Amino acid sequence: MGPQSQIARYQILLVEDDIVDRKQMVRLLNASGLQVAEVLYAQTLSACLDILRSNRPDLILLDLNLPDSNGLETVRTLHQAHPWATVVVVTGEGGQEMGLGAVSQGAQDYLVKGQFDHIVLERVIRYASERKRQQELLRQERDFADRLIQTVPVIVLVLDRDGRIIRLNRYLEQLIGYQLDQVNGQDWFELCVPSEIRQHTRTLLAQAFEGRSCDEGLWPIITKDGRQRMIEWSACLLKDQSDQAVALLCTGQDVTDQLAAQQAIRQANMRLVKANMELRSMQAQIVQSEKLASIGQLAAGMAHEMNTPLGFVASNFQTLRGYMNKLLELLDLYEQLTMAVEQGLRERRLELAELIRTRRKELKIDFLLNDIQDLFDESKEGIERLGQIIQSLRDFARIDQAEELGDYDINDGIRSTLAVANRDIQQIAQVNLDLGDVRPISCRAGQINQALYNIIINAVQAISSQDRPSKGTISIQTRLEGDHVVCRISDDGPGIKKEHISRIFDPFFTTKPVGQGMGLGLTTAYDIIVNKHQGRIDVESVEGKGTTFTIQIPMKQADLPEAAAPAGGKYDRSTGQTD
Repeated sequence: MGPQSQIARYQILLVEDDIVDRKQMVRLLNASGLQVAEVLYAQTLSACLDILRSNRPDLILLDLNLPDSNGLETVRTLHQAHPWATVVVVTGEGGQEMGLGAVSQGAQDYLVKGQFDHIVLERVIRYASERKRQQELLRQERDFADRLIQTVPVIVLVLDRDGRIIRLNRYLEQLIGYQLDQVNGQDWFELCVPSEIRQHTRTLLAQAFEGRSCDEGLWPIITKDGRQRMIEWSACLLKDQSDQAVALLCTGQDVTDQLAAQQAIRQANMRLVKANMELRSMQAQIVQSEKLASIGQLAAGMAHEMNTPLGFVASNFQTLRGYMNKLLELLDLYEQLTMAVEQGLRERRLELAELIRTRRKELKIDFLLNDIQDLFDESKEGIERLGQIIQSLRDFARIDQAEELGDYDINDGIRSTLAVANRDIQQIAQVNLDLGDVRPISCRAGQINQALYNIIINAVQAISSQDRPSKGTISIQTRLEGDHVVCRISDDGPGIKKEHISRIFDPFFTTKPVGQGMGLGLTTAYDIIVNKHQGRIDVESVEGKGTTFTIQIPMKQADLPEAAAPAGGKYDRSTGQTD
């Protein structure tokens, strides 16, 4: 007995209609070693319930045979109204059998009239109070365990040896569309497992109960509305005190959306590969050489852009796996505690309760529960970022319109091109956008994006060739001028020498060191804008201050030959002269 129980002062409610028995009980209380602060009296059950509306005594001594209630119904009524109350039944009729019945209805202990003295009374009251305290602690721990199971965003499913449902949490209820009270005791395999794998998964359950390894696996389930979800499962056996398997604890994560995202990425990659093949078959050999170089540059940039979100998504899933193992460890301790309570193993129960409190602190469960949602949110953000990157690349390529005219918003084209070129730009220059209110034009979208990309990368490379302490600036402006959409791309790089301006669109002309460019980027841009879209490219440059490329594309494409002459400008490649 601890120090607290030695100095405890009790307020006791004595419910007894027989005045002789009542006086005898008071004498025994006074003779005991209990520190009784106050004794309240009630002669009927209704009077007892009235007192309990405004008082919370430490213990109730309850006679079963009262004027307004008789037998075990007295205990049931009291326990239903005030489950918090510590009750010791005092019975005359029925003796020990009646007392045990009262304990099963919610009492903590019983006394048989005429068969106890003040020593027994003291012991029973102390034990009943401690038993109630332990029951309350156990209830709190079980409530916590239940909240843990119900709130953790992981599937929790408990099956018996025959595959019948013993327990499932709210996460799984929401996933499959069934409530526990609807399916408790039903065959899990018949309810939620596809018929084609039902027998195989039953075999795995039987093997688990035989002690074979419970490996992780990816298995589908069928929801109430007929949808199929892919679940990554883990399982472990739950054993009783005699080390006998009593249930299988299955935990899992719904990876349907994750697998769909991975499939979308694979399909997008396949589309990119196919698009690349189509581009190669459609481009002339001289342009194709530059395309291959561009594809290599794009691939490196996109790999870099995708690696960051993919990396922290993978890291988060690894962290979640560790969290799940910690939760499984704690759940296993709670199951052991439940079994200890059910079997009445007091010492084992206290030991497990203390162990649970210790492990909860060591495993940092409160932090873990808060962190899980953050990890899922971050992973979702990473997957969405991957989708955005892939969509930007798809918008840039516009392979579906490679040889067909279609409506094209040049502002969207600029944004997707900048997203694709982000890795090349971000360390070299700051981009200032001034995008006007322009209408869609009729063109081959993928080709226009390629021309924009080549000119922007040309600006980046020009700025990077300088020894400068800070980033350069690239400015992009769009306007609607007459029946043309105009795009101006300016940089504050070193500019172009006058003697070179007349040659910048010539194939293989480059001022870069050997091995750093084929001299086809601006040639390809000129071919796309002028020859294939009946537009024009003008270039203005001041050596030492920067360069501006002005692209003009007609709103509608006329039925002109594929290799039409340029419409004119400050530099005319057909004559080799500038205005």
